[in-house]
Amino acid sequence: MPTVDSFFSSRGQVNWKAALSFSDLSPAVSAHIVRVFTFLAAMIGVAAAGVVAHSVLAIPSLFGTIGLFVSLMFFMTSQNESSRKMGALALAFSKGLVIAPLCEHALLVDPALITTAFLSCTVLFLSFALSAMYAQRRSYFFLSSLLASGLNMLLFMSLLSFFFHFEALFMLRIYGGLLLFAGYVLFDTQMMIEKACGGDYDVAGHAVDLFIDFVAIFVRILIILLKKEKKERR
Repeated sequence: MPTVDSFFSSRGQVNWKAALSFSDLSPAVSAHIVRVFTFLAAMIGVAAAGVVAHSVLAIPSLFGTIGLFVSLMFFMTSQNESSRKMGALALAFSKGLVIAPLCEHALLVDPALITTAFLSCTVLFLSFALSAMYAQRRSYFFLSSLLASGLNMLLFMSLLSFFFHFEALFMLRIYGGLLLFAGYVLFDTQMMIEKACGGDYDVAGHAVDLFIDFVAIFVRILIILLKKEKKERR
């Protein structure tokens, strides 16, 4: 496994060749990781297109919710890789429609919030993903039960929010969810690697797992920034 020192040249510059190499993984697994993250980038781009389409074409967010359900069913029942990729891209577009109202609200408050949230999310996501890649294999698998418990707690707090509209409860959901999905990035990245080592090269399936984590982190960071901006304007 490459060390931190190997990431830098003698002049202190980043050695990208060393940083992006996975010497303890087979070439097939390393290539799979690249394909997954490339497809993940495509899904994020399609989701952004969904946000724009909602604004330009005035597509109701309800269509996005319906599209999420339909595309998820299509994705889960498809057998060949091309069909699963199409289902994953449809899911990404539908997710873009769903989060579009939040993004449009952020644009009205301060257009820079979207860029800040996206860049912050990308840095956080890649930091945790790379940490999982370079960590000892299966070292984050212990998070499985903790993450499942955290997700159940998050769902319970979401249910409570329908009856009790407390600001503290809402912010606990946001910050708790941010921490939870950051943990899922660690877990899902290592799970992807282990599945690939076992011969499972499901690019679309692994990309969908990471896409869910990415969007969940982005939404929560954007909400935090919105809250902070509104508080400063008071």
